[in-house]
Amino acid sequence: MLVLPRLLPNDTANRVQVVITQTNAFYIRNRTGATWEKWSQLRKTTDIVPIKYGGTEATNVTDARKNLGL
Repeated sequence: MLVLPRLLPNDTANRVQVVITQTNAFYIRNRTGATWEKWSQLRKTTDIVPIKYGGTEATNVTDARKNLGL
């Protein structure tokens, strides 16, 4: 796990954490005060994004249209 340094010199409460898994998935979360946000996955341009996350589950236009029922 990589913990990035704080962004403001006098700010001791805000942090950002980035995790890169063994399968090269990227996750990020922020902390304000004592509260951490939920992890969010960062997607690469080469990732196949599931429909439930706003993607098409496809790597080409023909399959994307098919998956979206177009």
